[in-house]
Amino acid sequence: LVFSVLLPGVTTTTTTVPKTISTEVLKTAPTTERLPDGVLLNEANGHFYEAVTVPGGIDWEDAKAAAESRLIRGVQGHLVTITSQQEDLFIATSFREAFPRILSERPVGCSGGPTTVESTCGYGYWFGARQQSGSSDEPEGGWEWVTGEPFVYTAWADGQPNDHLGREEDCLNPHPAGSLWNDSQCDDRRIGGYIVEYDTPNESG
Repeated sequence: LVFSVLLPGVTTTTTTVPKTISTEVLKTAPTTERLPDGVLLNEANGHFYEAVTVPGGIDWEDAKAAAESRLIRGVQGHLVTITSQQEDLFIATSFREAFPRILSERPVGCSGGPTTVESTCGYGYWFGARQQSGSSDEPEGGWEWVTGEPFVYTAWADGQPNDHLGREEDCLNPHPAGSLWNDSQCDDRRIGGYIVEYDTPNESG
């Protein structure tokens, strides 16, 4: 704020008082701040989402850490947790790049071998669920969301989860069959990115 006093024969003085706004007010007040490109609002639950592409691929643990390092309007992100059919369809229709390509659509050289690391091969992006190591109910049991939400809603593709060829496939990513789910090895760096979810401020604490 600027105060200016004008009196005959008196030199004017100006004092500037800085404005301060509580960060709590900023979190709760309505905002017209433009969202970053690629961040979408799901009006059904008030959460924001974005798909993050990682050239060269990323494993699940690194994707989890990267998601949790991201902020939108002061709210920390996390790998997406899909707890309803509405949310599942929102993700599937909003972020088609995050879903695997069927084999016939993958570029030459993307056979799916263990040395393939090109994110353009279309192996999908990571979701925020992991199976407890050594679960007694393999391969269906022991799955948990990173937020601790109940793992009740599921959308597994036919035959999934399956620990394909006897491998420990303990992390969640999408299946080429529409918006359905697949289990993958957590260290599989053919996965080309991850989806981040930002809860509302009162939910994230």
